[in-house]
Amino acid sequence: MMNNIAKKSLLALAALSLVGVAQAATYNFSGSIEDGLLKGQVFSGQFSFDDSQLTAGTEWLSLTALQFSFAGKSYALAGAEPNSASVSFIDGRVVGLDAVYNVGSADNLLLSSGFGEPYLRYETSSGDFGSGALSISAVPEPSTWLMSLAGLAAVGAIVRRRKAVAAV
Repeated sequence: MMNNIAKKSLLALAALSLVGVAQAATYNFSGSIEDGLLKGQVFSGQFSFDDSQLTAGTEWLSLTALQFSFAGKSYALAGAEPNSASVSFIDGRVVGLDAVYNVGSADNLLLSSGFGEPYLRYETSSGDFGSGALSISAVPEPSTWLMSLAGLAAVGAIVRRRKAVAAV
């Protein structure tokens, strides 16, 4: 009977591992402006890309989604300058994010990989400018959470079964 539970658990875990294969990788980013008139303003957002194209070495992939907020405004991938939005990698590890926004006649917003030290930079028509470092972190895929829960459930079932057998 115990063998049967283990087999079913392994089969379920194998099936769950295939769930995220075709999904885009999603990352969060955040930071705060370190200088200029907007010093202390926070920004945060999320971006996605198709990681099936990822190989090795230094690479840039196009974004499939980008949204973030800064200084009370929301920004999306559609508002970025054409061909400016990408994510950069070194040996499969995300090291930066790039996008350019021209939000007014002379107002500009830049997300830059910064040679492995990503940052957000703003410039206003009044001549003010500032920047802040980006902190980037992966969003756990649903299949990761499901596999963890399935493993926990399998361990619980085994413990419960052992207690029932020991009580007999």
